[in-house]
Parts: sequence; structure tokens; C-alpha cells
Amino acid sequence: MVKNEMVEMKEGREMDAAAAEMIMRWHSSGNGFYWDGQRSRYLANVKESRELLGITDHPGFWSPSTKIEHAFEMESALQQRRDVSVQLYVVELTKILHTNTLHSDPLMCYGDLWVLIHASPLDRCRAALAAVKGEGDADN
Repeated sequence: MVKNEMVEMKEGREMDAAAAEMIMRWHSSGNGFYWDGQRSRYLANVKESRELLGITDHPGFWSPSTKIEHAFEMESALQQRRDVSVQLYVVELTKILHTNTLHSDPLMCYGDLWVLIHASPLDRCRAALAAVKGEGDADN
């Protein structure tokens, strides 16, 4: 999958699976389950879990594209990696959030910084995947 495809992905299981494999480095054990080194995690967004199981939250559900606490967990894992630049992540997030900006450096404007801080879980996933893909591919 190329970087542009990742940035345009919709929230849900496909995006969450990409984050689990590429950012968290978890291993799939099949059918949406991933092993994080300590426990099994199930990739399902709130809508899927409500429809399939009749519940809206469960400790094993992991959906960084829809839940901000899971997106923060993903960002924390990204910061700890030595092969991905945190600065590249911020650049990718800025690109995603500032497609129509007139500022040459969006981080210099307080209003734009406010937008970065309040980025949605989906935008955070997109930027993290783009940063991981950007570090590995010269022709993305």
C-alpha cells in the first residue's frame, strides 16, 4: 500500500489493522485479533461492536481510528520507535490538517497549533501511517 492510499483510508478495521501491524508491530492471530505482547486485542470500531455484540466498549477492543485514547497509545508507541522521526509525524499531521492554509509554516500560528492538538483519531492514524511509510519509501 502506498502512502497516498493510507492517507485516504476511512476509519475502521482496515485502518486499525494497518496501525496495529505497521505502527504497533503487533502480530495478527486471525479474524481481527492481534497479540500485543501481553494480551490479545480485537480490532473493531464502536459501530461494529454495537451491531455485532451489542456492546459499545470492551477492554480488548482497539480502534485508534475512532477512539482518541487508542490513538494516543499509538502515538506513544511511534515516539518510542527509533526508525521513525516524530518530526515527520508532525509534518504529516500538519499536511493532513492544513490542506487549505495560507501559512508557510502552520506550526507558527497559534490557531493552527490548536488544530494540531485537537486532531481527530482518524487524522492521527493517517499521519502516523504516512510517517512510517515515508521513512521506509523514497518513492512514495
